[in-house]
Amino acid sequence: MFAAYNLKADPCYYAKVNMPFSCLKSHAKPILERLSLSYANGLLLYTIISAGVVQAFFARSMKAKKEELKAMKTMNSGKEETAATTTV
Repeated sequence: MFAAYNLKADPCYYAKVNMPFSCLKSHAKPILERLSLSYANGLLLYTIISAGVVQAFFARSMKAKKEELKAMKTMNSGKEETAATTTV
């Protein structure tokens, strides 16, 4: 039954013509598509971006805490000076 079909249209023709790495494209895929098709590279890029965002948030938080501590120290030193002048 399939002998006549196999003579007309060889089912292996596609594999013979389009073997791995023999397909030529006229243009390259965009970088975003290549990254999305590559799971490991996409995951690595996502991890690096996430780590950068977290680092930026912690840096901003630490800067705010340092400024707050500096402001508290100046307020406390001002109170100590006024207390010292009133006791003398």
